[in-house]
Amino acid sequence: MAMPESSLSRVAAVVAVVSFVVAAPIVGVVSFSGSSSAMQASTYAVAQGTTCATVSPVTDTGQNVTEFYDYRNPYPDITGNPFALTYSSYGTTEYQETSGSVLFFYEGSEGASAVFLHDRLGDEDGGSTLTMSFDDLPAGGEWVVQDDRYPERDDDWSLGGESATIDWKWGPNRTDGGAFRGVGDLDGAIEITPGFNEDAAHWGDWGYSGTEETRVDSWTLVGADGSETGLDMDRRAFVHSGPCLETPPSASVTAPDTTEEGDSVTIDASGTTDDEAVGGYEWDFDGDGETDRVTEDPAVSRSFEEAGNYTVSVTAFDTYGNADTASTTIEVTVPQTPPDAVLDAPDTAVVNETVTLDASDSTDEGRITEYRWDFDGDGTVDLNTTDAEVEHAYTEPGDVTTVVTVVDDAGAVDAATADVEVLAPNRPPNASLDAPAAVLEDETVTLDATGSTDDRGIETYEWDFDGDGEEDAQTDEPTIDHTYEEPGNYTPTVQVVDEADEIDTATAEIEVVPVDDPPSAELDAPETATVGQPATFDASDSDDEEGIDSYRWDFDGDGQVDATTAGPTTEYAYTQTGTVDATVTVVDTGGQTANASATVEVLPPDDPPTAALSAPANATVDEDVVFDASNSSDDRGVEVYRWDFDGDGEVDDETDDPAVAHEYEGAGTYTATVTVVDTGGQTATASATVTVTGPPNADLAVPETAFVNETVTLDAGGSTDEGRITEYRWDFDGDDEVDSTTSSPTTTHVYNETDDYDVGVTVVDDDGNTDTVYEELEVDEREFPPTAALSAPSRVTVDEPFTLDASASSDEDGSIETYEWDFDGDGDTDEETDEPTVEYAYDDLGDVSPSVTVVDDDGLESTASATVTVGEPLPLDAEFAVETRDPTAGQSVSFDASASTPVADITSYSWTFGDGASASGQQPTHTYDSSGSYTVTLEVQNESGATATATQTVTVAARSSGGGGNNGGGGNNGGGGNNGGGGNSGGGGNPGGGNSGGGGSPGGGGSPGGGSSGGGSSGGGNSGGSSPPADTGDPEIGPANVTVEDRTLLVGDSIVVEATVSNTGDAPGTKTVEFEVEGDQITSREVPLDPNETRTVTFTHRFTTPGNKTIEVDEGEKQYITVEPRVPNISVDSVDAGEQPVAAGEAFTLTAVVSNTGDAEGSERVQLELFGEVVAVENVSVAPGETRRVEFTRSIQAPGDYEASVGNASVSIRVASDDTATTESTTTTSSSGDGVPGFGVAVALVAVLVAALAAARRET
Repeated sequence: MAMPESSLSRVAAVVAVVSFVVAAPIVGVVSFSGSSSAMQASTYAVAQGTTCATVSPVTDTGQNVTEFYDYRNPYPDITGNPFALTYSSYGTTEYQETSGSVLFFYEGSEGASAVFLHDRLGDEDGGSTLTMSFDDLPAGGEWVVQDDRYPERDDDWSLGGESATIDWKWGPNRTDGGAFRGVGDLDGAIEITPGFNEDAAHWGDWGYSGTEETRVDSWTLVGADGSETGLDMDRRAFVHSGPCLETPPSASVTAPDTTEEGDSVTIDASGTTDDEAVGGYEWDFDGDGETDRVTEDPAVSRSFEEAGNYTVSVTAFDTYGNADTASTTIEVTVPQTPPDAVLDAPDTAVVNETVTLDASDSTDEGRITEYRWDFDGDGTVDLNTTDAEVEHAYTEPGDVTTVVTVVDDAGAVDAATADVEVLAPNRPPNASLDAPAAVLEDETVTLDATGSTDDRGIETYEWDFDGDGEEDAQTDEPTIDHTYEEPGNYTPTVQVVDEADEIDTATAEIEVVPVDDPPSAELDAPETATVGQPATFDASDSDDEEGIDSYRWDFDGDGQVDATTAGPTTEYAYTQTGTVDATVTVVDTGGQTANASATVEVLPPDDPPTAALSAPANATVDEDVVFDASNSSDDRGVEVYRWDFDGDGEVDDETDDPAVAHEYEGAGTYTATVTVVDTGGQTATASATVTVTGPPNADLAVPETAFVNETVTLDAGGSTDEGRITEYRWDFDGDDEVDSTTSSPTTTHVYNETDDYDVGVTVVDDDGNTDTVYEELEVDEREFPPTAALSAPSRVTVDEPFTLDASASSDEDGSIETYEWDFDGDGDTDEETDEPTVEYAYDDLGDVSPSVTVVDDDGLESTASATVTVGEPLPLDAEFAVETRDPTAGQSVSFDASASTPVADITSYSWTFGDGASASGQQPTHTYDSSGSYTVTLEVQNESGATATATQTVTVAARSSGGGGNNGGGGNNGGGGNNGGGGNSGGGGNPGGGNSGGGGSPGGGGSPGGGSSGGGSSGGGNSGGSSPPADTGDPEIGPANVTVEDRTLLVGDSIVVEATVSNTGDAPGTKTVEFEVEGDQITSREVPLDPNETRTVTFTHRFTTPGNKTIEVDEGEKQYITVEPRVPNISVDSVDAGEQPVAAGEAFTLTAVVSNTGDAEGSERVQLELFGEVVAVENVSVAPGETRRVEFTRSIQAPGDYEASVGNASVSIRVASDDTATTESTTTTSSSGDGVPGFGVAVALVAVLVAALAAARRET
């Protein structure tokens, strides 16, 4: 129930006071710099004229206004809501009013909205229409609810940025309306101009309007607390976010002091001022205290019908309903009747000749005392007389307006005018004559004297055609036609005579030449033509001895040339029906002509026929049914009738007669069709339904497609019978065996295999009659879309190609057919491939999001994307590794430069090995012929020609020959000691290799047997100075034993693979170990092995793209490596509020520390939350392993405890009044807990408002 008006006024007054005292801090609780989301208003003010009401919004942050409104109609694919036939709002029933319009505000999860509701759902009321215009809508707002919204809707929604005009139309038992979101922080007022009932644009035109039952009776403003404020249905409304403000305008009005009865005067209030905007003006023209007119414009025109003193008042009101009044006084007097002036003057006068000007017909109620004469109309009185008649001579030619002003004895005046043409003294005429220089004999020639002139006009033209001095003709017109019958030279003459009989003569020279024979004209044209279609006209059979110059065509026979052509054929399309005589005029080179005509019947466009078919509604099996199409018609006649008796789309019979008989062999309902064909081949179709009784008519509906192991419904509900169907016998697989029997017309079945099945049902009626029908059912495997996966390097170099890899994409039930690549993330396909990888190069720096859309063999799609940072080229760096450990002379040494960067930029690898040899390639091999230390140099070069160099020293030992003894394990290159062996150049010392070893110290230079495990790679060793083993057999070298250091890597990391090989045979041998990545051989190593020797070689490779990779060593088992993309991991570590507390209104800075613990650079939107909502956002980019500081500067106007959060980190902020502020520093780290804000101004305001409303309700 609505409050009484007096109580509502008191509530409004209390709210206004509270708003004045408290709302200012609330509205300005937070002032901040930088970007932030708009604050939502806690109240809204709606003003009309000099009244203003404040309401609170209905609030539910758990849903947006579209979900709250819950608009439904029969098009759920448009509304996204459940199906409904009533085209109405289902979420606002508590706010709907029968035959009423409601305005309220709603604050949901996506901001604040103004909601407009018309009528009530389910009230069986009669529908209506209304119009509303909206101005100054916020630019960022949107009509998120448009009730109604469906194809070809009845409502008219004209939306134009900051304005809108909506014509709502609804029927009985329904609502209409809409919601505009974006009113939470209005900068100014939204202006609403209503049009209810007769003011609605479609009142009387819409089917549910124009009557008393369809009138809208009220317009109501509703608050969240249930308060209702009646709005004036004839006045504009202004909507503000926030409360009603008391800032009245300063009214001003000006008007003439006096006016006469009936005269219109302008009353102007444009001097009115206001701190916001003036909403309108209420006018009281007669001082009776009643408003006579309301305007938007500050100026009005008004006439007063009776004399007297009038106090005119204007009340100016602003968009908050504040008003101010200003007044002025206008004296209205009785007008005095002026004289009636009349002036009689001649139409023409001659310079310096006297004419009479007469004003004696002028009249007056009293006595005329004076005549003021202005002879030349320049506004200056040339003569004053008491006589009504005066004479005057004009001194210059021209058109003048003579004015007489009549003055009566009361001083009243009236003026009369007369237009006088003042002519100069007459001058003789100036004759001119034009004629063709040559004409044919017997050809009519026009003599033209129109160029002749005279200052007052030519009276007559006297013609002498042959120049013999005799007048041959006299005319009033300046042209005359004449025919010369004889060839020769003629001098025609014209003498022009003006009104004063002044004359002048002009002549011309004409040569009359003899004529040749005219051409002969022939015209071939169609007998009929159709409107709008080109018809061909052919004058090719026309002839002339000298040659034809042109063809002039008159297609419609109206005597006018429609076209001129140089060729004898042309086309023309008629626009009207009828019979015409088309004519061609053939013109030869001598100007001679001949005509030919042809009659053409122009027919209208061939309209298609109109088909009609009649037939009995019921028939019996095997008896004639007569079908009659004799009521069909066509403008040019029906050619044939094509009959389809059973409605299968096939022609069963074709006749010339419009009637035909047919027998049906089975019972059922048939749709017979006749196709009427006219003489132009155009057709029309008509149908008739015939029910043929007999046995039952089986009908079976099956889905277009079914899927394996899913239930499919078979429906014979369309089967019919004269009596009653008692049984349905089902054949699921088309083998003519009954698989199931039901009394119901529907059944279900599950197919276990894909196939095309003939599904049948036999329908049995209560007489035992049967009918069977089969339908084809396609059973397929259900298709599943593919799964897209995309790997890409996290960083690439501008203008350098790199690889996008979608090979990890998969399709569960088929294969991937194509890969559609969007390199720049704009949503458009830039390239399509059938391979899962593609190369691309970016030409601009920055972060991009390439994507791939994979399409499988069923046409189904899936999309994956990646983030790539495009940067400047990385500096060129040369780096290599010597893969062969402890090389000896004659042994192949492997080198690997794959660690040089950036790999994608390097175009060449150049090597010098320090012995005069060189090579190229990323992983070369080289054999040194002799021992020694060699400086190996690598130079890499990129596309731009830049180079980088790296060097290493390689120590090559002497060639090894086995154990101790001379040149054995303990000698050169054997076990340690001097010269790298166990002794000096042999076993050393006593026979047998020194003291129990290979020479030197016992065991020869270190470990027994010399060196590290004896000589080179396990040579020499124990037993020292024995003789080398005899070469008595073959080497036995098995497959390599492969060890992978790490099977999970990041893009840019290098894999390390060790291959260990052993020779268990009796003779030396060499093992070739190959290293393959993704099926491509990267390098190979030649490993020499002595008998019983084991050696290990190392391979490395750097991966530049993510994905599942394969490697293979020595053609052995494939090893699987996972290369993961480098991804950022950005989080907020802490947030610092600085010294605490801060004074109310004082700016403070929040500093957030953002870190990236991931493996790639990334960007993050860092959001600051205050008061439970996001108030600022900053985008921050952080390199891997680094931190960034982000600062937000804010101020809070009201004292209290607040919580601010950035990411998962939060901090408490204490705001104190100036006299209680002491400082402390507060920093918090990342936390999942939520702070509890203090009891601030917002809560206080709510408490005061609730108390005010409670008091008002107690009074009611």
